[in-house]
Amino acid sequence: MSLPINQQKQLIKKYYDLLVEKFIQDPLHKKDISIVFKNHLGSSENSRTLGRTEREGGGSQDHTNTTWQEINGVKVPGSEKTTTTTTYFPYKYTISFLNNYQNEEQLRGAVVHEFTHHYLYSTIGKHNHDDNFYSTMERLESWLDKNQGLNPRTDKSHDRDQYENDNSSNINDKENICPECFSVIPHHAPQCSQNQNIPQQKPTLDPQQAGEFNRMRELLQNASDLATLEAAYQNAKSKPLYQVNHDNRREFDNLYQKKKQSLQNRQHSSHDSNKGDGSEKGNIFLIMLTVFVGIIFLIMIGYLVFSKKKKRPMRRKRF
Repeated sequence: MSLPINQQKQLIKKYYDLLVEKFIQDPLHKKDISIVFKNHLGSSENSRTLGRTEREGGGSQDHTNTTWQEINGVKVPGSEKTTTTTTYFPYKYTISFLNNYQNEEQLRGAVVHEFTHHYLYSTIGKHNHDDNFYSTMERLESWLDKNQGLNPRTDKSHDRDQYENDNSSNINDKENICPECFSVIPHHAPQCSQNQNIPQQKPTLDPQQAGEFNRMRELLQNASDLATLEAAYQNAKSKPLYQVNHDNRREFDNLYQKKKQSLQNRQHSSHDSNKGDGSEKGNIFLIMLTVFVGIIFLIMIGYLVFSKKKKRPMRRKRF
């Protein structure tokens, strides 16, 4: 039974806001979200389009600042210090829904489907309608059902209309879809009675990984020396967020190279400064040594002159 249009819009916003609050950890992916409603979103070969997610913006910009020491208005050679700060720009999400759905189940399925795009964008970046997408969608919908006290949707027959295999080709043959868990045969959901303990091709993402990208990025940015930077970089390379997504990998690599160059410049500047201090100390020591030897030499000359005068015989006067 179809709900009134105004009630549908309120329900869509409510479901979507709950999912964002629970699962979107990165503030860059939750700062600018717009939900819009349209009469028609197009259609595919198999079904009517029920929703659309668009992402714009993002990216980063580096700012480099160089400072140095001055004495009497003159720059001290080797005292330059360069620091680089990175500004990250938020993403803009536009989520489009229809003005009217057949029933609450169809509405709920559309909301969870579009939010799954939003969630995967915030954790792994670009993605397809593959097994990982739909297993993530099932997990998100299960949480929403429990949170709102809803019964699981009875009709999920069109959930995988956009399924893509590893070659990114559409699979439209419904005979290859399990009628119980709606997974592509021979794969099945863990709770499916047809599951023969066949491992899934891709692991389900942990919701805690949503903020892991920021944490790894901060470790690289805040590294105070080359050893700490290298440890943070190797740790990032071992994570799925680095391994499975080209955009994340490129951002981590660029940040690592820039931070490494900054730390090397700081290290060279410190070495040159210490070297200069050592030369100045050496010069002062030589000057003090010369003065000390000069004083000893003058004392010796004075002593010899005094000794000669003391030994000179006194002349007797004749009467």
